[in-house]
Amino acid sequence: MIKRNVWRQTKTNKIPEDRRLIGSKWVFRKKRNGVFRARLVGLGYSQIPGVDHKDNFSPVVTDNTL
Repeated sequence: MIKRNVWRQTKTNKIPEDRRLIGSKWVFRKKRNGVFRARLVGLGYSQIPGVDHKDNFSPVVTDNTL
C-alpha cells in the first residue's frame, strides 16, 4: 500500500495533539465456493464529522456507465 501511494507512513509524534489516528482491522471471509478473501478496512466510526472530514463519498454506478 505504501509503494502504491494509497497512504503515507507518518510517525505518531508528528500527529497534532488535537487529532487522533484512524484504526484499521482485517476482515476475513470464506466465500461459498471455498475461496478465502481478506480485506483491510478503516474504522471510520472513530472520525468526527467536520473535524476529521467534510464530505462523504459513495461509489454508485450510473445508467450511462452500465
